[in-house]
Amino acid sequence: MDITGQREFPRKLSILDFALILVERKRFLLVSMTLVSIGAVILTLFVLRVKYSATAVVMPPRQTYSSPLGSLLSGMPFDGLLQQSFGMLNGDAGETYLSILGSRRLAEKVIEKFNLVDRYGFRKKRKYYFEDVLKKFNKNVDASQGDLGTISISVRDTSPEACAAMANFIVEQLDDVNYQITRSRAHFQRTFFENRLSDIRRDLDSVHVRFAKFKTEHSYLDLETQLSATIQTIAELEASAMMVDMEMEVLRGKFGSDNPKITEMRERERAMQRKIAQYMEKGNGDIIIALKKSPELGIEYAYLMRDVKIQEALYQFVLQMYEQAKFEEINDTPVVEVLEKAQVPQKKSQPKRSLICILIFFAGLVVNCTYVVAQKWFAVQSAHDTETARKIIQVVRNLKAWK
Repeated sequence: MDITGQREFPRKLSILDFALILVERKRFLLVSMTLVSIGAVILTLFVLRVKYSATAVVMPPRQTYSSPLGSLLSGMPFDGLLQQSFGMLNGDAGETYLSILGSRRLAEKVIEKFNLVDRYGFRKKRKYYFEDVLKKFNKNVDASQGDLGTISISVRDTSPEACAAMANFIVEQLDDVNYQITRSRAHFQRTFFENRLSDIRRDLDSVHVRFAKFKTEHSYLDLETQLSATIQTIAELEASAMMVDMEMEVLRGKFGSDNPKITEMRERERAMQRKIAQYMEKGNGDIIIALKKSPELGIEYAYLMRDVKIQEALYQFVLQMYEQAKFEEINDTPVVEVLEKAQVPQKKSQPKRSLICILIFFAGLVVNCTYVVAQKWFAVQSAHDTETARKIIQVVRNLKAWK
């Protein structure tokens, strides 16, 4: 028995059942698929507009800094940390280029230059927003970075000459906008480093004054040399005092304690001890320093010297940064390297007529087959007056009454 004679529609269709239903409505399917095919051809030939695509390729500069600043810092002991920090600050050149290419600033220049409001047909509309023009522009412009670091800028348009001209104009504007951003950044950096240099110079002068005052007050001219001289002088005095003491012991054994020579040598020893005590407590002149005060004074001396060295290193570093920022501010060398200029394309890129026709054909086939099977199912349900059929009919009536 064929499917038309079944009392109920099968819950699961086999391939044979499905084929029987389609064969039964073969005339309908043939006509409908012919109309779908004709419609697809008309759509691709007369409705969809032909578009061309032109591509320009640029190479961002390879750099850690925004300029040759690394060469200035390479000799400094902390250049690795500085390069990492400034590399993070300036960012990758490729990412900067992609940000510029996706910016509204550049898009507005292209839209104005090529009158894309008219070209995209927005002027014919009664009301439109500039954001709509931007949205369509961004659909027709693609910018991507390749594995080798190159950036490709592709533009689609109905005119091959226009898309090539737009791609090359975008490259020109990329260099111009990047130049303005670099100049603005360099101006900000120059101003920042100029102010910072003034502050550091003032701090350095203050530290130098305090350090000089400390050295003058405590006779600290060259701490290492002075300590060596002081220790040597005191050691010689103590050695002389010990030798005098030994001579007194020898004389005391020979002539007794009341010998005038012993009294004279005792006075010499006391004088030496007073001299040692003076050197230990107060020092003497510019060479001999007070050893008892030297630990505390040495620590203060070290702190002051550290402050001086830090300020001098900062001053040298900021001075180099300031000079480099001045160079960048007046530098007008273009940094965008064009590897390939966009050429006028000879072959269209859109639409893919064959692919569109095939997709429409199969989509129409699925829809028509679904319709045929659904119609057959509803016919069987209606013939047996099932509850499902009654509900569907009631829903349709209610919809018609609602209209």
